[in-house]
Formats: sequence, C-alpha cells, structure tokens
Amino acid sequence: MYKPSEAEVLTGLHPRTIRRYCRLGFIAAEILPSGHYRISESELANFKKKNRDRFSDQLQLSLF
Repeated sequence: MYKPSEAEVLTGLHPRTIRRYCRLGFIAAEILPSGHYRISESELANFKKKNRDRFSDQLQLSLF
C-alpha cells in the first residue's frame, strides 16, 4: 500500500492530484481512520494502464 507521496514516484502525478483523484473515484484507495489515503500497487498499475497515453506524453515531455 502506497501513500500519495510514494505513488507520486510511480505515476509522476503530484500527491495533491493523487488525493483528488482518490476523492473523485478515479483511483480506488483505502481511507485510514486518520483520513490518510493508501493505494494498492495493483490499483496504481490499473490507473497507469487506463491512462497509458497520458503517461507516455509526460515521459516524452520530461526528456526535453
């Protein structure tokens, strides 16, 4: 299970964006009693797979 700050490394998205996507239901996450989000590795993989074009565009932009 990943914190949004750890998921940032895997997705390239800002942790705030990841939390927003969790709230909106784009990324399924477990909400701890403290209110913090935890995201499974498989959910991150599914999200990246569904948004493959977006992530490849970000990768290409980061190469310049």
